Amino acid sequence: MKILVGQNHLDSLGGSETFTYTLIKGMLELGHKVDVLCGQPHRLGIMSNKIKEDFNIDVNHITGGYDLCLLSHQSSVKLLSQIIQQHNLGINSNNIYQICHGTIPVEEQPTLMPGVKYIAISKEIQEYLKTFNLNSTIIYNLVDLQRFKFIKPNNKVKSIFSLSQSNNFNLVLKNICDEMGIKFTYNNKITNPIFNVEKVMAENDMVFSLGRGCYEAMAMGKNVVIADHRPYQSSYSDGIVTISNFYSFMENNCSGRFSMKETTLELLKKSILEYNPKNGYDMRKIAEEEFDMLKQCKKYLKLIK
Repeated sequence: MKILVGQNHLDSLGGSETFTYTLIKGMLELGHKVDVLCGQPHRLGIMSNKIKEDFNIDVNHITGGYDLCLLSHQSSVKLLSQIIQQHNLGINSNNIYQICHGTIPVEEQPTLMPGVKYIAISKEIQEYLKTFNLNSTIIYNLVDLQRFKFIKPNNKVKSIFSLSQSNNFNLVLKNICDEMGIKFTYNNKITNPIFNVEKVMAENDMVFSLGRGCYEAMAMGKNVVIADHRPYQSSYSDGIVTISNFYSFMENNCSGRFSMKETTLELLKKSILEYNPKNGYDMRKIAEEEFDMLKQCKKYLKLIK
């Protein structure tokens, strides 16, 4: 089959960009042809270069004849609509979907255009779409389990990796780690984007993150703490992830908005003290059941009518 994957921008490295990369890879591994649409064509860069390098796909080379269009963000939906109006692309209009990754950013809002259908990556987003009287299908995030391989957990936490974008958060966490004799590493995607984050995760026992970073760390068998400071929401955290609480946290895409706990010094210390190697085995099992890249891509393909 022929699939069109859309994304607002490809000049930075973040959750939706790595989601798009993984979606492309999964569809290609299943034997399908993939084209890629960037909703803001002037915003090409680190990820469009990576897509070209790894998959030999030129972004915005639109060939038409798509059986399924999976478009993240308003801009890619609107750009495809313009292209359809200008050219006869032979697209099955019953199979154009906007994938909604959040409820707050403008680009994540549903594009209210005739014929567009919706995919929510969490229950929270599905409920949000209902406020627009829109139905949606939930398909959770997808992770490349061969890339994010399981690593046997250590018996105790010796090193912590933070994916926080907040310098203040990372400083607080570093001070805690120094106090507890734990090695601390961080990566801020805004100031230092790195694609192969799994190499750094592999060297650490515990990962502090929100969203996709949590799922990728889970796949590697890491203890995961949902905590950060983000400019678009209050300082919410869920704390350490276990097999008993994960499915509740997933309802809000591991954003901290399920528990809405304030990210305090006490919460961070408590989360570290709750480290348990058993969590690592549980996390990998959940990742295999819920986020396997190929399983999730097959769910998208089932939407084709």
